[in-house]
Amino acid sequence: MVTAKDASRVPEYRRNLEHVIDIMIQKSDLIIMNTESTVDDVLKHMGRKRSERVAFICDQEGKLIGLISKTDIMNAAGKRKDYAEGIGKLSHHKSWK
Repeated sequence: MVTAKDASRVPEYRRNLEHVIDIMIQKSDLIIMNTESTVDDVLKHMGRKRSERVAFICDQEGKLIGLISKTDIMNAAGKRKDYAEGIGKLSHHKSWK
């Protein structure tokens, strides 16, 4: 994986000389999970690697099928919380009793 931040660290005069392999994040440093992994599993791996990067989601053959970031997980959790709170407010509304 190469991030824009990694690429921007290469001085402009060297950008035609540098190769991706020289700046990429090694596979061993990436978080690679399968489709059966839970969100909790992904968060634990991110915590262990102290990574705010993405997790690569692969199928059984190792083919990349998607990416998930910590931000994606937190946004989904926030939406789920807002939904649950909204349902809770509706159930306490007098006209629903």
